[in-house]
Amino acid sequence: MTAPEHDKALVGAYVLGVLSPEEITATETHLETCPVCRRELDELRLLHDELGEVPPEAFLDGPPEGGDLLLQRTLREVRGISSRQRVWGGSLAAAGLVAVVALSVGAGVFVGNQTAPGNTGGVAAPTASPLPSGTKHAANVDPVTGAHLAATVIPANGWVKLQVQASDIAPGQRCKLMVTSKEGRQEQFGGWLVGANATPGKAITLDGTALMSINDVASVSVVNDQGQVLVKAPV
Repeated sequence: MTAPEHDKALVGAYVLGVLSPEEITATETHLETCPVCRRELDELRLLHDELGEVPPEAFLDGPPEGGDLLLQRTLREVRGISSRQRVWGGSLAAAGLVAVVALSVGAGVFVGNQTAPGNTGGVAAPTASPLPSGTKHAANVDPVTGAHLAATVIPANGWVKLQVQASDIAPGQRCKLMVTSKEGRQEQFGGWLVGANATPGKAITLDGTALMSINDVASVSVVNDQGQVLVKAPV
């Protein structure tokens, strides 16, 4: 499986976490040798952080009636993509294109809101938004597996957004990101396949959401497909 050069749609899909484990591995391999795509990744991650309160699913049904014409047109094109036009198989091209449009349209709104009325001297640069009140942080290193996990749990209206960084997990592991409530209820909010050439100490960053109140969250963990807890961080 070979990544197409400088595929912005693919990088956008990677940022939003809509790739399969195999596609994630191939994308990360390509990013290691492609400075153009790494620069694109940094830019899209910045936009994703600014638009983080909007889950990716919000873009899949299209804009409201009378909404942005570019987004409407792109969504129509996505729905009409034939199998021979898709890259890397499945719905990757559609997901990636939606990801890029979602980030781009949102970025236009954000930058527009940063421009002062009557200011004709150019567009103001984006600034990082502070985390909401009630945000919780957790980190841990498993003494047996040596896996590292750092998590940020951000409250929303009846749900939470989770941002995690994980490293030092054995290559080939199929990992699931789990959040556990104080009552013991578990919910998966992401997953990935650790590449064969994973670099020790180099963290992977993943985002997700869970239908759980911030006050109900007890821990965040990484579990492999055999059910083994590789690392767990109490919140």
